[in-house]
Amino acid sequence: REICYADWRAFGAHFRDLFAVPDPVERLMRMGELYVEFALTHPNHYRLMFMTPPPVDTPIDKDAIDPEARGNPELDAYAMLRANVDAAFRDGRFNPELQDPPLIAHVLWQSLHG
Repeated sequence: REICYADWRAFGAHFRDLFAVPDPVERLMRMGELYVEFALTHPNHYRLMFMTPPPVDTPIDKDAIDPEARGNPELDAYAMLRANVDAAFRDGRFNPELQDPPLIAHVLWQSLHG
């Protein structure tokens, strides 16, 4: 669990420089690029975090992200994605038919997995 927490913290830290980007859509685009960059430069971390099923005798942990990082956009990559989607939504940057920011964030997150 601690190895996973450390990997998730490293993944979240990978996006910290994006706080300096003023445009939320630009942040989302850069976040996608950095997400792929992390996967390519840290393949074993990525595999452990996203592609390794938990052992059969271990219950699935819905809180796999470090509880201290969860929900903090500076440490939790998904929280950062949600914050950027929310900001873009408030700015009217999404197609008007899209009215569900949590769903938008989820679709963006899942699209990066291929």
